[in-house]
Amino acid sequence: MNTAPPEGGRSCARARADVGNTAELHRACAGGIARRDGLMYIRRMLQFPRIAPEIVSIGPLAVRWYGAMYVLAFAAAVLLGRLRAARGGAFTRAQFDDVIIFGFLGVLLGARLGYALFYNPAYYFRHPSEILLIWKGGMSFHG
Repeated sequence: MNTAPPEGGRSCARARADVGNTAELHRACAGGIARRDGLMYIRRMLQFPRIAPEIVSIGPLAVRWYGAMYVLAFAAAVLLGRLRAARGGAFTRAQFDDVIIFGFLGVLLGARLGYALFYNPAYYFRHPSEILLIWKGGMSFHG
């Protein structure tokens, strides 16, 4: 990758010598940034696609990408668990079905609590009855 500054620009090393505060230095050196004509140019290392959060929406009902991933993950877990139980694994199918139900509930409650506690705790401490309203949006999904 070419990290040379644009024509008339300055290198990160030169910016490091000229800049006094840390925030300005970070902006000046992140990803090979250089200045030209007083403007800061940023070379983006990764371009993130702009994907709509909803797969399909019919009236008030919307299917979101993270919801589809939850469904796919649980479907895969059920399929693989039942296959393992059928092969005579360490558990029976009835035991697995009990575990998967509690696992499903635990994931949904944990994802909602994670969202409430990590992304907007002040609001949910003032409105604790809204923590379980998953249809209003907000599920922590870290894959």
